[in-house]
Amino acid sequence: MMESLSRREFFKAAGRWLLAAGIGAAALRLASGRPSDRQPRLTGQTCANQGVCRGCGVFRGCGLPQALSARQRASWARGR
Repeated sequence: MMESLSRREFFKAAGRWLLAAGIGAAALRLASGRPSDRQPRLTGQTCANQGVCRGCGVFRGCGLPQALSARQRASWARGR
């Protein structure tokens, strides 16, 4: 049979499970190999949109010089 947990024990166990889930999610994120928005991938990229960054599907992760300068100068690229 299952023992009943006190409120304190329940919150301790829930905290442990949440911490374990967070560590697991972080490990999966690191292991996925996807480049983050802060570190654009610079090697082997070609422009998918002929140098037109606005509306490009890969703009956020693009590391080409056109995209880097567009993110610096355009308010639409910075989310404003």
